[in-house]
Amino acid sequence: MEKHDRRMTQVTTLLELTVVWAELVVALILAAVVIGMVVHISGATFEMFRSTIQAGEKTQISSVIKAVLDTFIVIELFRITIAYVRHHEVVDIVLETALVVAAREIVVIEAGAKDPLAATAVGGTLLAIGITWYLLRKSLTQNDRG
Repeated sequence: MEKHDRRMTQVTTLLELTVVWAELVVALILAAVVIGMVVHISGATFEMFRSTIQAGEKTQISSVIKAVLDTFIVIELFRITIAYVRHHEVVDIVLETALVVAAREIVVIEAGAKDPLAATAVGGTLLAIGITWYLLRKSLTQNDRG
């Protein structure tokens, strides 16, 4: 029976190591993809900004803002993945990312370009996410104190 227990322990250890290595490989692949996306978005943002400045057009500024906010969103998604792989709590990071996404939608709404109902829905979503994030933070702070 003791030999069987030792064998099971070895198999379990091997499986745990396999999972750790698989997580590491996935995290490295994801890191490479995210870095590539950030570099691409940053390059496109710089090019848009440069062409906007050269052309003297101020109407393309919203495109530059969209691209910058998209970069932040990709970085936040990467943070969520890293926290998840490290087995950390990700709810607050997900809510922060949702706040950035909803705020991006509000920032890029152009006057008359979207339905007022859609703008109201985005604003309501932002408010709901903000309240949820605040209550979560308040709850975590109270739990840390006592």
